[in-house]
Amino acid sequence: MAVIVTFAPVDICNESLGLLGKAKIGDLDNTADPVAVDCKQYFGSLLVAMLRDAKWNFADVDQELAQDAAVPLTGFAYQYTLPNDCVRVNSVNGIFNRRLWKVRGRKIHSNETSIILSYNQWVDDPNQWTGDFRQAFVTLLGSRLAMALNSDAVKSNDLYKLYQVQMSDAKATDSQEGSQEVMVSTVLTDDVREE
Repeated sequence: MAVIVTFAPVDICNESLGLLGKAKIGDLDNTADPVAVDCKQYFGSLLVAMLRDAKWNFADVDQELAQDAAVPLTGFAYQYTLPNDCVRVNSVNGIFNRRLWKVRGRKIHSNETSIILSYNQWVDDPNQWTGDFRQAFVTLLGSRLAMALNSDAVKSNDLYKLYQVQMSDAKATDSQEGSQEVMVSTVLTDDVREE
């Protein structure tokens, strides 16, 4: 028998509150409940930080970008506007070398005449996260809430240390799902010694 478990953002917050021995909340949009207000505020800001921390397979998407009419003032010939849901640029045309492109605000500057952008998109549905990402997020949120709700620096620090271990495990697992990225030789890696 298959067990299907679904999660809502409020469930994630309640798991974090459980780490602190706090009562569950019923609604993240209840502005009369200061615990719900803190949970909602930290949920978004911490999720952005975690999505920016690594290239996550569940969040990674590709999109072809249209060239902007405006030209960058320095260094590159073209600019492109990042998609609204982009929280981290992973590569441009499969190139990871950031000397060949640069993020400037919500723009990509490049000398490429066309761009296929690989990026982490905003994914706030916990059902799309991997299990280890979700557990790391619960722990990080608990660490932040420990200070906000309990002013408990020791608990906050302990949870943050646990989060770091969980995050390391989540990144390792995520990186093993799929092919290895091919590293392209650059001037920095070419052997330039004279014979």
